[in-house]
Amino acid sequence: FFYGKGFPGQRLLDDSPLLPLRMGRREKVNREKKRSKVRKDDEDMMTPKNYLSKRQAIRKLQITPRQFARLCIIKGMHPRLPGKINTMNAKEKKREFYSKQDINWLNIEPSLAKLRNVQTMKKKLVKLTRKIEYDRARNMAKAKPQIEYGPIIKERYPTFIQALNDLDDALCHVFLYAQLTALYLDEGTNNIQGIPDLTTGLQQKAQQLATRFNEYVVKTKCLRKSFVSIKGYYYEADIKGVSVVWLVPHFFSIANTAGIDRHVMIYFLEYYVVFLDFVLFRLESEAAAQDEAGKDDREEDGDTHNLTEDFPEGPQQQATRSDAGACAKLFQGLRFFLSREVPQTHLSLVIRSFGGEVVTDEAHRGDLSITHEVIDRPTVTHRQLDRDYVQPQWVFDCANNRFLLPVEQYAPGVALPPHLSPFTEAAIKDHEGNPYIPDRQREIDSMKDPKPGFMDDMDDDGPGDDDGLRDGPRDRPRARGGKRQAG
Repeated sequence: FFYGKGFPGQRLLDDSPLLPLRMGRREKVNREKKRSKVRKDDEDMMTPKNYLSKRQAIRKLQITPRQFARLCIIKGMHPRLPGKINTMNAKEKKREFYSKQDINWLNIEPSLAKLRNVQTMKKKLVKLTRKIEYDRARNMAKAKPQIEYGPIIKERYPTFIQALNDLDDALCHVFLYAQLTALYLDEGTNNIQGIPDLTTGLQQKAQQLATRFNEYVVKTKCLRKSFVSIKGYYYEADIKGVSVVWLVPHFFSIANTAGIDRHVMIYFLEYYVVFLDFVLFRLESEAAAQDEAGKDDREEDGDTHNLTEDFPEGPQQQATRSDAGACAKLFQGLRFFLSREVPQTHLSLVIRSFGGEVVTDEAHRGDLSITHEVIDRPTVTHRQLDRDYVQPQWVFDCANNRFLLPVEQYAPGVALPPHLSPFTEAAIKDHEGNPYIPDRQREIDSMKDPKPGFMDDMDDDGPGDDDGLRDGPRDRPRARGGKRQAG
Protein backbone atom coordinates (compact mmCIF):
# COMPACT_ATOMS: atom_id res chain seq x y z
CA PHE A 1 0.00 0.00 0.00
CA PHE A 2 1.09 3.56 -0.68
CA TYR A 3 0.09 6.43 1.58
CA GLY A 4 -0.74 9.93 0.62
CA LYS A 5 1.88 11.68 2.66
CA GLY A 6 5.27 10.78 4.10
CA PHE A 7 6.79 7.34 4.04
CA PRO A 8 5.33 3.99 5.14
CA GLY A 9 4.66 3.89 8.87
CA GLN A 10 4.75 7.68 9.32
CA ARG A 11 1.84 9.31 11.18
CA LEU A 12 0.37 12.59 10.05
CA LEU A 13 0.65 15.65 12.23
CA ASP A 14 -3.13 15.80 12.82
CA ASP A 15 -3.14 12.14 14.02
CA SER A 16 -5.55 11.12 11.26
CA PRO A 17 -5.63 7.43 10.24
CA LEU A 18 -3.46 6.33 7.40
CA LEU A 19 -5.67 5.81 4.33
CA PRO A 20 -4.35 4.02 1.25
CA LEU A 21 -4.66 5.63 -2.16
CA ARG A 22 -5.32 2.26 -3.76
CA MET A 23 -7.71 -0.10 -2.05
CA GLY A 24 -8.25 -3.73 -2.85
CA ARG A 25 -11.56 -5.05 -4.18
CA ARG A 26 -12.36 -6.95 -0.98
CA GLU A 27 -11.86 -3.86 1.18
CA LYS A 28 -14.20 -1.84 -1.07
CA VAL A 29 -16.91 -4.47 -0.86
CA ASN A 30 -16.65 -4.69 2.91
CA ARG A 31 -16.81 -0.93 3.27
CA GLU A 32 -19.91 -0.70 1.05
CA LYS A 33 -21.60 -3.47 3.05
CA LYS A 34 -20.96 -1.60 6.29
CA ARG A 35 -22.31 1.64 4.83
CA SER A 36 -25.43 -0.02 3.42
CA LYS A 37 -26.08 -1.76 6.74
CA VAL A 38 -25.81 1.51 8.61
CA ARG A 39 -28.07 3.20 6.04
CA LYS A 40 -30.68 0.44 6.37
CA ASP A 41 -30.54 0.54 10.17
CA ASP A 42 -31.00 4.32 10.15
CA GLU A 43 -33.91 3.95 7.71
CA ASP A 44 -35.58 1.37 9.92
CA MET A 45 -35.23 3.64 12.92
CA MET A 46 -36.67 6.65 11.07
CA THR A 47 -39.62 4.74 9.54
CA PRO A 48 -42.84 5.23 11.53
CA LYS A 49 -44.66 2.29 13.02
CA ASN A 50 -47.09 0.41 10.71
CA TYR A 51 -45.41 2.02 7.69
CA LEU A 52 -42.72 1.00 5.20
CA SER A 53 -40.57 3.24 3.10
CA LYS A 54 -40.42 2.78 -0.64
CA ARG A 55 -37.02 1.12 -0.41
CA GLN A 56 -38.26 -1.31 2.23
CA ALA A 57 -41.40 -2.13 0.25
CA ILE A 58 -39.41 -2.89 -2.91
CA ARG A 59 -36.99 -5.05 -0.95
CA LYS A 60 -39.85 -6.98 0.65
CA LEU A 61 -41.68 -7.61 -2.64
CA GLN A 62 -38.41 -8.48 -4.45
CA ILE A 63 -39.18 -6.50 -7.58
CA THR A 64 -37.62 -3.56 -9.38
CA PRO A 65 -38.71 0.06 -8.72
CA ARG A 66 -40.35 0.23 -12.15
CA GLN A 67 -42.36 -2.92 -11.49
CA PHE A 68 -43.35 -1.55 -8.08
CA ALA A 69 -44.68 1.61 -9.75
CA ARG A 70 -46.68 -0.47 -12.22
CA LEU A 71 -48.13 -2.62 -9.45
CA CYS A 72 -49.19 0.45 -7.47
CA ILE A 73 -50.85 1.95 -10.57
CA ILE A 74 -52.98 -1.05 -11.44
CA LYS A 75 -53.95 -1.65 -7.80
CA GLY A 76 -54.70 2.01 -7.08
CA MET A 77 -52.25 2.26 -4.19
CA HIS A 78 -50.82 5.62 -3.13
CA PRO A 79 -48.19 6.70 -0.60
CA ARG A 80 -49.51 7.36 2.88
CA LEU A 81 -48.89 10.29 5.22
CA PRO A 82 -47.79 9.07 8.68
CA GLY A 83 -49.44 10.55 11.73
CA LYS A 84 -46.20 11.90 13.24
CA ILE A 85 -45.23 13.82 10.09
CA ASN A 86 -44.95 17.03 12.11
CA THR A 87 -42.13 15.58 14.22
CA MET A 88 -40.01 14.66 11.19
CA ASN A 89 -37.27 16.80 9.75
CA ALA A 90 -37.23 18.13 6.20
CA LYS A 91 -35.26 15.15 4.85
CA GLU A 92 -37.66 12.60 6.33
CA LYS A 93 -40.74 14.41 5.00
CA LYS A 94 -39.53 13.95 1.43
CA ARG A 95 -39.58 10.17 1.73
CA GLU A 96 -42.51 8.06 0.57
CA PHE A 97 -44.22 5.76 3.05
CA TYR A 98 -46.62 2.91 2.39
CA SER A 99 -48.87 1.10 4.81
CA LYS A 100 -47.68 -2.35 5.91
CA GLN A 101 -51.17 -3.66 5.38
CA ASP A 102 -51.11 -2.53 1.74
CA ILE A 103 -47.71 -4.08 1.13
CA ASN A 104 -48.82 -7.37 2.68
CA TRP A 105 -51.87 -7.22 0.42
CA LEU A 106 -49.61 -6.75 -2.61
CA ASN A 107 -47.44 -9.66 -1.53
CA ILE A 108 -50.30 -12.11 -2.23
CA GLU A 109 -51.37 -10.43 -5.49
CA PRO A 110 -51.33 -12.85 -8.51
CA SER A 111 -49.93 -10.09 -10.73
CA LEU A 112 -46.80 -9.95 -8.58
CA ALA A 113 -45.75 -13.45 -9.69
CA LYS A 114 -46.23 -12.47 -13.34
CA LEU A 115 -44.05 -9.39 -12.90
CA ARG A 116 -41.32 -11.55 -11.42
CA ASN A 117 -41.64 -13.98 -14.33
CA VAL A 118 -41.28 -11.09 -16.76
CA GLN A 119 -38.07 -10.02 -15.06
CA THR A 120 -36.73 -13.58 -15.25
CA MET A 121 -37.72 -13.85 -18.91
CA LYS A 122 -35.82 -10.67 -19.76
CA LYS A 123 -32.63 -12.14 -18.32
CA LYS A 124 -33.09 -15.30 -20.38
CA LEU A 125 -33.69 -13.23 -23.52
CA VAL A 126 -30.42 -11.39 -22.98
CA LYS A 127 -28.55 -14.70 -22.68
CA LEU A 128 -30.18 -16.13 -25.81
CA THR A 129 -29.42 -12.96 -27.75
CA ARG A 130 -25.76 -13.12 -26.77
CA LYS A 131 -25.65 -16.76 -27.89
CA ILE A 132 -27.15 -15.69 -31.25
CA GLU A 133 -30.16 -17.96 -30.75
CA TYR A 134 -32.68 -15.56 -32.20
CA ASP A 135 -35.38 -18.13 -32.97
CA ARG A 136 -35.61 -19.30 -29.36
CA ALA A 137 -35.57 -15.70 -28.15
CA ARG A 138 -38.40 -14.80 -30.55
CA ASN A 139 -40.53 -17.72 -29.40
CA MET A 140 -39.91 -16.88 -25.76
CA ALA A 141 -40.90 -13.24 -26.31
CA LYS A 142 -44.25 -14.34 -27.79
CA ALA A 143 -45.00 -16.26 -24.58
CA LYS A 144 -44.51 -13.19 -22.38
CA PRO A 145 -46.76 -13.27 -19.26
CA GLN A 146 -49.60 -10.76 -19.46
CA ILE A 147 -51.40 -9.13 -16.55
CA GLU A 148 -55.16 -9.74 -16.44
CA TYR A 149 -56.81 -6.40 -15.70
CA GLY A 150 -60.38 -7.72 -15.59
CA PRO A 151 -60.30 -9.20 -12.06
CA ILE A 152 -58.40 -6.15 -10.80
CA ILE A 153 -61.06 -3.76 -12.14
CA LYS A 154 -63.86 -5.80 -10.60
CA GLU A 155 -62.02 -5.78 -7.29
CA ARG A 156 -61.37 -2.03 -7.30
CA TYR A 157 -64.93 -1.07 -8.32
CA PRO A 158 -67.59 -3.25 -6.68
CA THR A 159 -70.36 -0.99 -8.07
CA PHE A 160 -70.74 0.74 -11.41
CA ILE A 161 -71.20 4.18 -9.83
CA GLN A 162 -67.74 3.92 -8.27
CA ALA A 163 -66.31 3.25 -11.71
CA LEU A 164 -68.06 6.35 -13.10
CA ASN A 165 -66.58 8.48 -10.32
CA ASP A 166 -63.06 7.54 -11.51
CA LEU A 167 -63.84 8.03 -15.19
CA ASP A 168 -62.32 11.55 -15.38
CA ASP A 169 -58.65 10.53 -15.33
CA ALA A 170 -59.24 7.65 -17.73
CA LEU A 171 -60.90 9.91 -20.32
CA CYS A 172 -58.18 12.57 -20.09
CA HIS A 173 -55.44 9.99 -20.54
CA VAL A 174 -57.13 8.13 -23.40
CA PHE A 175 -57.98 11.32 -25.31
CA LEU A 176 -54.39 12.52 -24.88
CA TYR A 177 -52.87 9.40 -26.44
CA ALA A 178 -55.60 9.26 -29.08
CA GLN A 179 -54.05 12.38 -30.65
CA LEU A 180 -50.44 11.25 -30.37
CA THR A 181 -48.76 9.32 -33.14
CA ALA A 182 -46.87 6.08 -32.68
CA LEU A 183 -44.35 7.03 -35.41
CA TYR A 184 -41.92 9.94 -35.51
CA LEU A 185 -39.14 11.22 -37.75
CA ASP A 186 -35.66 10.83 -36.33
CA GLU A 187 -33.79 14.05 -37.05
CA GLY A 188 -30.40 12.37 -36.80
CA THR A 189 -30.93 9.53 -39.28
CA ASN A 190 -33.92 11.11 -41.09
CA ASN A 191 -35.78 7.80 -40.78
CA ILE A 192 -39.26 7.07 -39.53
CA GLN A 193 -39.14 5.23 -36.22
CA GLY A 194 -41.82 4.04 -33.83
CA ILE A 195 -42.32 4.34 -30.10
CA PRO A 196 -42.13 0.71 -28.93
CA ASP A 197 -44.92 1.01 -26.36
CA LEU A 198 -47.37 2.70 -28.74
CA THR A 199 -46.73 0.59 -31.85
CA THR A 200 -48.27 -2.42 -30.09
CA GLY A 201 -51.77 -1.07 -30.81
CA LEU A 202 -52.39 1.04 -27.70
CA GLN A 203 -52.68 4.25 -29.71
CA GLN A 204 -55.24 2.73 -32.08
CA LYS A 205 -57.25 1.37 -29.16
CA ALA A 206 -57.24 4.83 -27.58
CA GLN A 207 -58.60 6.34 -30.81
CA GLN A 208 -61.36 3.76 -31.01
CA LEU A 209 -62.39 4.30 -27.40
CA ALA A 210 -62.42 8.08 -27.84
CA THR A 211 -64.69 7.77 -30.89
CA ARG A 212 -67.02 5.35 -29.07
CA PHE A 213 -67.34 7.67 -26.08
CA ASN A 214 -68.15 10.68 -28.29
CA GLU A 215 -70.83 8.68 -30.07
CA TYR A 216 -72.34 7.65 -26.74
CA VAL A 217 -72.44 11.28 -25.56
CA VAL A 218 -74.17 12.34 -28.79
CA LYS A 219 -76.65 9.47 -28.66
CA THR A 220 -77.70 10.03 -25.04
CA LYS A 221 -77.53 13.88 -25.21
CA CYS A 222 -75.71 13.95 -21.87
CA LEU A 223 -73.28 16.81 -22.62
CA ARG A 224 -73.84 19.80 -20.32
CA LYS A 225 -70.84 22.15 -20.48
CA SER A 226 -67.98 22.96 -22.84
CA PHE A 227 -65.14 25.46 -22.65
CA VAL A 228 -62.19 26.28 -24.89
CA SER A 229 -58.93 27.18 -23.16
CA ILE A 230 -55.23 27.25 -23.92
CA LYS A 231 -54.83 23.67 -22.67
CA GLY A 232 -57.63 22.31 -24.82
CA TYR A 233 -61.37 21.64 -24.71
CA TYR A 234 -63.05 21.03 -21.38
CA TYR A 235 -66.29 19.03 -21.38
CA GLU A 236 -68.74 17.96 -18.71
CA ALA A 237 -71.34 15.24 -19.15
CA ASP A 238 -74.03 13.92 -16.85
CA ILE A 239 -73.78 10.12 -16.99
CA LYS A 240 -76.17 8.22 -14.72
CA GLY A 241 -76.33 11.20 -12.38
CA VAL A 242 -72.52 11.47 -12.11
CA SER A 243 -70.78 14.60 -13.36
CA VAL A 244 -67.83 13.56 -15.56
CA VAL A 245 -65.31 16.22 -16.65
CA TRP A 246 -62.53 15.53 -19.14
CA LEU A 247 -60.00 17.49 -21.17
CA VAL A 248 -59.21 17.02 -24.85
CA PRO A 249 -55.95 18.73 -25.89
CA HIS A 250 -55.59 20.75 -29.05
CA PHE A 251 -54.38 18.84 -32.08
CA PHE A 252 -50.73 19.66 -32.79
CA SER A 253 -47.94 17.77 -34.47
CA ILE A 254 -45.97 16.88 -31.34
CA ALA A 255 -42.31 16.11 -31.94
CA ASN A 256 -40.77 13.15 -30.14
CA THR A 257 -38.13 14.14 -27.60
CA ALA A 258 -35.41 11.66 -26.80
CA GLY A 259 -34.67 10.83 -23.19
CA ILE A 260 -38.28 10.96 -21.90
CA ASP A 261 -39.29 8.08 -19.64
CA ARG A 262 -42.79 7.13 -20.81
CA HIS A 263 -43.12 3.98 -18.75
CA VAL A 264 -45.35 5.48 -16.06
CA MET A 265 -47.71 7.03 -18.62
CA ILE A 266 -47.82 3.78 -20.61
CA TYR A 267 -48.67 1.83 -17.46
CA PHE A 268 -51.62 4.15 -16.86
CA LEU A 269 -52.67 3.85 -20.51
CA GLU A 270 -52.66 0.05 -20.46
CA TYR A 271 -54.92 0.05 -17.43
CA TYR A 272 -57.23 2.86 -18.58
CA VAL A 273 -57.80 1.29 -22.00
CA VAL A 274 -59.22 -1.86 -20.41
CA PHE A 275 -61.11 0.12 -17.76
CA LEU A 276 -62.77 2.45 -20.28
CA ASP A 277 -63.67 -0.51 -22.50
CA PHE A 278 -65.48 -2.12 -19.54
CA VAL A 279 -67.39 1.09 -18.76
CA LEU A 280 -68.37 1.79 -22.37
CA PHE A 281 -69.63 -1.76 -22.84
CA ARG A 282 -71.96 -1.32 -19.86
CA LEU A 283 -73.14 2.15 -20.97
CA GLU A 284 -73.75 1.10 -24.58
CA SER A 285 -75.63 -2.02 -23.48
CA GLU A 286 -77.92 -0.02 -21.20
CA ALA A 287 -78.52 2.61 -23.89
CA ALA A 288 -79.45 -0.08 -26.42
CA ALA A 289 -81.79 -1.73 -23.89
CA GLN A 290 -83.52 1.61 -23.23
CA ASP A 291 -84.01 2.16 -26.96
CA GLU A 292 -85.60 -1.26 -27.33
CA ALA A 293 -87.84 -0.62 -24.34
CA GLY A 294 -88.91 2.73 -25.78
CA LYS A 295 -89.81 1.15 -29.11
CA ASP A 296 -91.87 -1.54 -27.38
CA ASP A 297 -93.77 1.06 -25.36
CA ARG A 298 -94.61 3.06 -28.48
CA GLU A 299 -95.81 -0.04 -30.31
CA GLU A 300 -98.16 -1.08 -27.51
CA ASP A 301 -101.72 0.16 -27.66
CA GLY A 302 -103.57 1.75 -24.77
CA ASP A 303 -102.62 4.21 -22.11
CA THR A 304 -99.25 3.88 -20.43
CA HIS A 305 -99.06 4.34 -16.69
CA ASN A 306 -96.96 7.30 -15.60
CA LEU A 307 -94.50 6.27 -12.90
CA THR A 308 -94.11 9.87 -11.70
CA GLU A 309 -97.57 9.63 -10.14
CA ASP A 310 -96.45 6.81 -7.86
CA PHE A 311 -92.93 8.16 -7.26
CA PRO A 312 -92.97 11.98 -7.46
CA GLU A 313 -89.69 13.69 -8.28
CA GLY A 314 -87.99 16.19 -6.03
CA PRO A 315 -87.10 19.77 -6.98
CA GLN A 316 -83.51 18.84 -7.84
CA GLN A 317 -84.59 15.97 -10.07
CA GLN A 318 -87.13 18.17 -11.82
CA ALA A 319 -84.47 20.84 -12.45
CA THR A 320 -82.08 18.22 -13.83
CA ARG A 321 -84.76 16.81 -16.13
CA SER A 322 -85.75 20.26 -17.41
CA ASP A 323 -82.11 21.18 -18.07
CA ALA A 324 -81.61 17.92 -19.99
CA GLY A 325 -84.66 18.72 -22.12
CA ALA A 326 -83.40 22.24 -22.83
CA CYS A 327 -80.00 20.87 -23.89
CA ALA A 328 -81.52 18.29 -26.24
CA LYS A 329 -83.71 20.88 -28.03
CA LEU A 330 -81.37 23.87 -28.19
CA PHE A 331 -80.21 23.39 -31.80
CA GLN A 332 -83.24 21.37 -32.89
CA GLY A 333 -84.23 22.23 -36.45
CA LEU A 334 -80.87 23.90 -37.21
CA ARG A 335 -78.41 22.59 -39.76
CA PHE A 336 -74.76 23.64 -39.57
CA PHE A 337 -72.06 23.56 -42.20
CA LEU A 338 -68.56 23.36 -40.69
CA SER A 339 -65.79 24.86 -42.76
CA ARG A 340 -62.49 23.04 -43.06
CA GLU A 341 -60.51 25.54 -40.93
CA VAL A 342 -62.62 25.05 -37.77
CA PRO A 343 -62.25 22.14 -35.28
CA GLN A 344 -64.91 19.93 -36.82
CA THR A 345 -64.65 17.11 -34.27
CA HIS A 346 -65.35 19.32 -31.27
CA LEU A 347 -68.02 21.44 -32.94
CA SER A 348 -69.76 18.34 -34.24
CA LEU A 349 -69.80 16.87 -30.72
CA VAL A 350 -71.42 19.97 -29.21
CA ILE A 351 -73.91 20.60 -32.03
CA ARG A 352 -75.13 17.01 -32.29
CA SER A 353 -75.34 16.66 -28.50
CA PHE A 354 -77.65 19.68 -28.37
CA GLY A 355 -79.99 18.48 -31.11
CA GLY A 356 -78.48 20.01 -34.27
CA GLU A 357 -77.33 18.53 -37.55
CA VAL A 358 -73.85 18.82 -39.05
CA VAL A 359 -72.64 18.94 -42.66
CA THR A 360 -68.92 18.80 -43.43
CA ASP A 361 -68.84 17.73 -47.09
CA GLU A 362 -67.88 20.57 -49.43
CA ALA A 363 -70.15 19.11 -52.11
CA HIS A 364 -73.23 19.92 -49.96
CA ARG A 365 -72.14 23.42 -49.02
CA GLY A 366 -74.80 25.03 -51.19
CA ASP A 367 -77.65 23.05 -49.63
CA LEU A 368 -80.63 25.34 -48.99
CA SER A 369 -81.52 23.55 -45.75
CA ILE A 370 -78.34 24.84 -44.03
CA THR A 371 -79.22 27.58 -41.54
CA HIS A 372 -75.75 28.39 -40.13
CA GLU A 373 -72.23 28.23 -41.50
CA VAL A 374 -69.38 28.13 -39.00
CA ILE A 375 -66.20 29.68 -40.37
CA ASP A 376 -63.02 31.13 -38.92
CA ARG A 377 -62.06 33.61 -41.62
CA PRO A 378 -62.01 37.41 -41.54
CA THR A 379 -64.29 37.76 -44.57
CA VAL A 380 -66.77 35.69 -46.54
CA THR A 381 -66.15 35.58 -50.28
CA HIS A 382 -69.40 33.98 -51.45
CA ARG A 383 -72.12 34.93 -48.99
CA GLN A 384 -75.57 33.33 -49.20
CA LEU A 385 -78.53 35.28 -47.89
CA ASP A 386 -80.49 32.29 -46.60
CA ARG A 387 -78.04 31.43 -43.80
CA ASP A 388 -76.13 33.03 -40.93
CA TYR A 389 -72.34 33.08 -40.72
CA VAL A 390 -70.86 32.73 -37.23
CA GLN A 391 -67.53 32.00 -35.59
CA PRO A 392 -66.95 28.78 -33.60
CA GLN A 393 -67.30 30.54 -30.23
CA TRP A 394 -71.01 31.13 -30.91
CA VAL A 395 -71.70 27.39 -30.69
CA PHE A 396 -69.98 26.98 -27.32
CA ASP A 397 -71.55 30.12 -25.80
CA CYS A 398 -75.04 29.10 -26.89
CA ALA A 399 -74.58 25.62 -25.46
CA ASN A 400 -73.35 26.91 -22.10
CA ASN A 401 -76.19 29.44 -21.72
CA ARG A 402 -78.98 27.23 -23.18
CA PHE A 403 -79.93 30.18 -25.38
CA LEU A 404 -79.40 31.19 -29.02
CA LEU A 405 -77.34 34.36 -28.82
CA PRO A 406 -77.47 37.10 -31.49
CA VAL A 407 -75.34 36.14 -34.47
CA GLU A 408 -74.30 39.74 -35.09
CA GLN A 409 -71.87 39.62 -32.16
CA TYR A 410 -70.14 36.54 -33.64
CA ALA A 411 -70.04 37.51 -37.31
CA PRO A 412 -66.83 36.84 -39.29
CA GLY A 413 -64.21 39.53 -38.72
CA VAL A 414 -65.96 40.94 -35.63
CA ALA A 415 -64.15 41.18 -32.28
CA LEU A 416 -65.62 38.40 -30.19
CA PRO A 417 -67.12 38.96 -26.73
CA PRO A 418 -65.47 37.30 -23.71
CA HIS A 419 -65.71 33.52 -23.65
CA LEU A 420 -66.93 32.78 -20.12
CA SER A 421 -66.16 29.53 -18.40
CA PRO A 422 -69.19 27.58 -17.14
CA PHE A 423 -67.05 25.76 -14.56
CA THR A 424 -66.71 28.77 -12.19
CA GLU A 425 -70.24 28.98 -10.83
CA ALA A 426 -70.20 30.81 -7.47
CA ALA A 427 -66.45 30.24 -7.25
CA ILE A 428 -65.42 33.92 -7.29
CA LYS A 429 -66.79 36.24 -4.61
CA ASP A 430 -66.26 39.87 -3.81
CA HIS A 431 -65.18 41.36 -0.47
CA GLU A 432 -68.75 41.19 0.83
CA GLY A 433 -69.12 37.47 0.04
CA ASN A 434 -71.47 37.96 -2.89
CA PRO A 435 -70.77 35.92 -6.05
CA TYR A 436 -69.08 37.90 -8.79
CA ILE A 437 -71.04 38.06 -12.05
CA PRO A 438 -69.12 39.31 -15.13
CA ASP A 439 -70.64 42.03 -17.28
CA ARG A 440 -70.95 39.63 -20.21
CA GLN A 441 -72.99 37.24 -18.10
CA ARG A 442 -75.29 40.08 -17.01
CA GLU A 443 -75.79 40.99 -20.65
CA ILE A 444 -76.69 37.40 -21.56
CA ASP A 445 -79.09 37.14 -18.61
CA SER A 446 -80.85 40.30 -19.75
CA MET A 447 -81.27 38.77 -23.22
CA LYS A 448 -82.74 35.58 -21.79
CA ASP A 449 -85.12 37.39 -19.39
CA PRO A 450 -85.82 40.89 -20.76
CA LYS A 451 -87.30 43.50 -18.45
CA PRO A 452 -91.04 44.31 -18.65
CA GLY A 453 -91.78 46.81 -21.34
CA PHE A 454 -88.81 45.82 -23.45
CA MET A 455 -90.96 44.14 -26.09
CA ASP A 456 -93.84 46.63 -25.99
CA ASP A 457 -92.46 48.64 -28.87
CA MET A 458 -92.08 45.48 -30.94
CA ASP A 459 -95.75 44.57 -30.49
CA ASP A 460 -97.07 47.84 -31.97
CA ASP A 461 -98.34 47.53 -35.48
CA GLY A 462 -96.49 49.45 -38.14
CA PRO A 463 -98.07 51.86 -40.63
CA GLY A 464 -98.18 49.22 -43.35
CA ASP A 465 -99.90 46.46 -41.38
CA ASP A 466 -103.50 47.65 -41.78
CA ASP A 467 -104.03 45.86 -45.05
CA GLY A 468 -103.85 42.42 -43.39
CA LEU A 469 -101.23 41.10 -45.80
CA ARG A 470 -98.64 38.60 -44.42
CA ASP A 471 -95.09 37.98 -45.54
CA GLY A 472 -94.06 34.81 -47.28
CA PRO A 473 -92.10 32.08 -45.46
CA ARG A 474 -88.79 33.09 -47.05
CA ASP A 475 -89.31 36.82 -46.39
CA ARG A 476 -90.26 36.33 -42.74
CA PRO A 477 -87.62 37.77 -40.35
CA ARG A 478 -85.39 35.39 -38.46
CA ALA A 479 -85.74 34.78 -34.74
CA ARG A 480 -82.99 35.71 -32.38
CA GLY A 481 -79.93 33.57 -33.01
CA GLY A 482 -80.76 32.99 -36.67
CA LYS A 483 -83.46 30.36 -36.11
CA ARG A 484 -86.50 30.62 -38.41
CA GLN A 485 -89.81 31.41 -36.76
CA ALA A 486 -92.50 28.79 -36.80
CA GLY A 487 -95.09 29.39 -39.48
